[in-house]
Order: sequence, then C-alpha cells, then structure tokens
Amino acid sequence: MIQRNSILALLLFMLFNLAHSTEVAHSQLTIYSDVVNNDSTKKVVNIQSYTPSVLLSKGQWEFKSFQNLYTQIGSYDNSNQYTDNNGRSSFFSSINQFTFGINKRVNIGADLWFKSVHYGPKTDSPLAVFQFSNTAQSRSAITGLGPKIRISPIKKLHHFSINSTFLIPTVSDLNGSDDPNLPWLSADAYLWITQFYYDLPIGTQFQLFFQLAPWYSIPKVHELEKQKLDLPIDVFFSYFPSKKLTLYVQNEIWPTLNHNGQFSSYFIQGGLGVKYQLIQGLLELESSYTNFYYGWNSGAGQTFNVGLRIIR
Repeated sequence: MIQRNSILALLLFMLFNLAHSTEVAHSQLTIYSDVVNNDSTKKVVNIQSYTPSVLLSKGQWEFKSFQNLYTQIGSYDNSNQYTDNNGRSSFFSSINQFTFGINKRVNIGADLWFKSVHYGPKTDSPLAVFQFSNTAQSRSAITGLGPKIRISPIKKLHHFSINSTFLIPTVSDLNGSDDPNLPWLSADAYLWITQFYYDLPIGTQFQLFFQLAPWYSIPKVHELEKQKLDLPIDVFFSYFPSKKLTLYVQNEIWPTLNHNGQFSSYFIQGGLGVKYQLIQGLLELESSYTNFYYGWNSGAGQTFNVGLRIIR
C-alpha cells in the first residue's frame, strides 16, 4: 500500500523535474521554427505546432470538443485492493471549449460541459449512458458554463502557459443530496480549474508534455464538508511520424484532498492516443483509451475518448 507521505513525495519529485526541464528547454525551442510562427500575418503551417502550451495569435480562434466515456464495474478500497461493485456505472462528459486570441500573450474564451450518467447491473452496456434519460438510475444535463483565460507569463518560454477556468453549475442538486431520487451526476459546486502547461521538444519527432492542474471545488454553504482540492499531474510522450499524425502515451496521477487538507483518495491511469490532422492547419481529430490501473478509495474503470479541434 502506498502511504500518503509517499504520494506527497512523488508529487514534489515530479514538480522538481518539471521545473528542471523548464530551465533547459529554451535552447531546444528553435526546432519548431518550421512549424511555429508567432507572426499572425503568416499562415499556420501545421496544427501540431499549437499544443495546449502555445497561445493563439491576435484574431485567431479555436474550438475544441472532447468526448469522454468512463465506465467501471469495480473500485479500489483503502488498502489499494480491487473490489467488485456488483454493478456498472458509466459517465459521459462532453467538454466544449472556445478560445480567442487577444494577442500571443493573452487568450480568452468560455467552456460548456455536458454530462450524462447511468447506473445499472454489470450486464448493461457502457453505451446505455447515451440514452440521455432522466430516471432514478440515469441523468443528463449541462453541468457547467463559465469563462476562461490563458496567459503566457514568460516571454521567452512560449511553450509554457497558464489556463484558468471558472465553471458555474447550471443545474441545481447535481449530486442528488437534496433529492434522493436524483442520481449523482457531478459535484454540486463551483469549479475553479487552473492548468499549468509545458511541453519540451526532444529532437524533431518527439515531445514531452506536462500538466499540473489544481481543481478547486467550492460547494454550497451548507455542504462545506464536500469542499475539495484535486491535484492531477499528467505526462504525455508524443511521437510525430509525419506532420499530420501524432501518437502518444500518457500517464496521470490524481490525488484528492478533502476540506481538512488530508488526502482522501487517488488514482493512477495510463493510456494510448492518436491525433490526425484531417485538414492541415484547420481540423484535427483525436482518439484515446486509458485504464485506471491503481488507486486508493477510487474507481477502477477505463475511458474511451474522441475529440476534435478547429483552429482559424
């Protein structure tokens, strides 16, 4: 069993390595000269150049839609042991983001999140969540809407950026705490997500991408015990066989602290993904799979994901 102190040590170790990578990265950024162009008057050559770390130029806009299906029939207990849940829980999330370039140092935009959930026996298909019904075992709703801002705080490191989003719940009683006939759909709280992005090129065909993304949940006044802080850390290793194709492997550790500042759960997931630039400099499609292979007081499921991105 991994102890809580070990989790904290792992987080500090990953943050140290991220900081060290930042110090040595600037000398390697020149390899992007054939695909990254900060002059907004010139045509975008390759959509791969616009990683999450790179801001849009003045007047550019981006639309991203990411569809995530998570399904589980088991979970990890407080001894890190897998347990059977005697049923299937499936969650669908559609995250839709619009971003506009004020200039190459500041972008603004908005997010809209839609979610659906279905609880049933193991024999249920994970696709049952796409019935989008509202019963005692299923529910669907637009769960959050809010503004976002992305900045590039260090001029010489345009592959480091900070994105901050504030989501306002659009439906009451998302967690079913007021009405027991309503299934849990999402945390019934304001959600403030701050994402620190950084990517590090390795030669001309490989790249490491890091993300630290604190999620701060601000619940209703009478539910302060549900206040929590999630601290996910992601690492992606990408390979570019061509200017149109990206293959990547990913790994994520997601610890959660409760309202007392104590670790209450964590999980680790890993997976594979592919991105394909269908229309050069305009449209990109993505597909990925992840598995929650270890955890503590957390789910033990898997995800199936698809997404698209348009840049103009």
